[in-house]
Amino acid sequence: MLKVDVLIQGAADFSKEIWFDYCSTTLITTAEGKRIIVDPGSNRILLLEKLGEHNLQINDIDYVFITHSHLDHSLLAGVFPKAIVVTGSQWWKDGVEIHNHDGSYFGKNIKIIKTSGHSHSDSYLIVDIDKKKICVAGDIFWWDKHEIQEVHPGEIVSHLDRFAIDMQKLTEVRMSILKVVSYVIPGHGKPFIIDK
Repeated sequence: MLKVDVLIQGAADFSKEIWFDYCSTTLITTAEGKRIIVDPGSNRILLLEKLGEHNLQINDIDYVFITHSHLDHSLLAGVFPKAIVVTGSQWWKDGVEIHNHDGSYFGKNIKIIKTSGHSHSDSYLIVDIDKKKICVAGDIFWWDKHEIQEVHPGEIVSHLDRFAIDMQKLTEVRMSILKVVSYVIPGHGKPFIIDK
């Protein structure tokens, strides 16, 4: 049965000289029983603890999906010895690199969308569970812990990303996501429901 679980709710604090941040890490179990970790992050102790809470070990993970190349999302991609690492357009396994998968790498109910805006290498997942669409968004959406996480679509779309490489493009991507999904898991911050 296709299932989406937030293992770690990401948090960030960029208010001081030393930054504190860890990303949201999501576990997707496909209808075939394959396990995908989305954005394993950079905190090994926390990641292993949360896997253990789900009775999982690093050898139980089949795929690691990276939403973008920033280290707070991607640093631990290599800790899963059996996993194939997948990005918006490529996958790697044991030194083999394949380019240009078609976005349906994980099957018909999980769509990979390659884009940009926050970074040059952004991608996100749309997971279709019983006609409910969930977006595992990476840093297309994120909040610092000192910011109020608005839930109104207008505020969500226009929220300033101070690290964005192209805020206009990012705004367009956010708008396109909110038109089709009912639930969003952001890179840092609380998952939120979209009222339709």
